[in-house]
Amino acid sequence: MHSYLRSLTSEKIYVFWFVWNDFEFPGEGFAGVKWHRHSYEPRYNYGSGECERFIEHICSLGLPVIIEEELHHTMELVNRLDGRTAAIIPHLGMLNGGYQRLKDAGLFENPAVYVDTALASIREVEDFAACYGVERILFGSDFPFGNPVYERTKVGKIFNREDLEKVLSQNLLQLLQKRI
Repeated sequence: MHSYLRSLTSEKIYVFWFVWNDFEFPGEGFAGVKWHRHSYEPRYNYGSGECERFIEHICSLGLPVIIEEELHHTMELVNRLDGRTAAIIPHLGMLNGGYQRLKDAGLFENPAVYVDTALASIREVEDFAACYGVERILFGSDFPFGNPVYERTKVGKIFNREDLEKVLSQNLLQLLQKRI
C-alpha cells in the first residue's frame, strides 16, 4: 500500500504514511503520518522502544501526524510529540473522544495541534475558530464516508473569503512547507 501511495505523490497530492504496530519508518516521499486506530482494533505497543524510535524519527523529519485514537492515547501522543511536529486531529476530535472533551482537556491550546473539518458540526468549527483562530483549521471531507461537496458547502457558510482560502488550502500548504 505504501508503495502505491508513494507512486501518487505529485505537486498536488500529498501522501501520508500509515503507521502500524511494527512502527516501520516512513520511506521517502511521504508528507506526513496517519496514526489511526479504533478502540476495537489491536492496541499499539506505546511503551516499546520501537514506538519511541518511530516518534523520534518522525519528529526529526518534521512530519505532521494525523492522530485518530482513543482520548487518552491521543493526549499521550500529542504530549510525546511535544511540539516538535504538528498533530492533526481529524473531525475536530469526533473519534478521539469528542470535541468538547478535547477542548476541556486543553488539547487545542497547544499551537502545534491542528484540526480538520471533516464531519464536524458547524457549531464545533465555529467554536474552534472563535477560540483559537482559523490558522490551524484544515479542510477535510473524509471521503468516502463524508461528501466533499457537502463538506465544502459547510465551511463556505462559516468563513469569509479570506479565511475560507486559509481553511481550504493555505493552512495545509504552510504546514507542509514548514518541514521543507
